[in-house]
Amino acid sequence: MEPLGIVPLHRALIFLIRERATIVDAVPSRIVRSAEAEFPMPRVVQFREMVRVPYRYGTVPLVACRPAAP
Repeated sequence: MEPLGIVPLHRALIFLIRERATIVDAVPSRIVRSAEAEFPMPRVVQFREMVRVPYRYGTVPLVACRPAAP
């Protein structure tokens, strides 16, 4: 498992509520409560499905291929 990035607490909770992520590590003494649910405060969340991460540093230049001289 490789970390993809850091997200704010409210974004991590949205992933948990929508069941797109699970809690891997949580703060044992902290609880986040809403009107309908209660979650331990997550430190690390893991996506349930693989997420495509785009290449960050621009596109890779394509090199023109020339046919070999006969």
